[in-house]
Amino acid sequence: MKTGIILYIAGERDPEWEMELKGLEKDLPRAELYRLAESEDEVVNHWWELTAKGMHRILCQVAQLDADNTVRITERCMRLSG
Repeated sequence: MKTGIILYIAGERDPEWEMELKGLEKDLPRAELYRLAESEDEVVNHWWELTAKGMHRILCQVAQLDADNTVRITERCMRLSG
């Protein structure tokens, strides 16, 4: 079963902040594809993209952006339905 993960970034962000996925993958469950989302619209777009690419299992993991722009992956997982 192919797995895709959408990492939803929550919290206040510096407008110039850009995130690299490298370094975070060790903290995430293993998956074939990872996507980053900063809004609910991006979550929906990535969800459809991963579905179109044949992912049978799609997780949406919540990550918290701290004041110093450090990403901390939480144990909260969002349920995608629709």
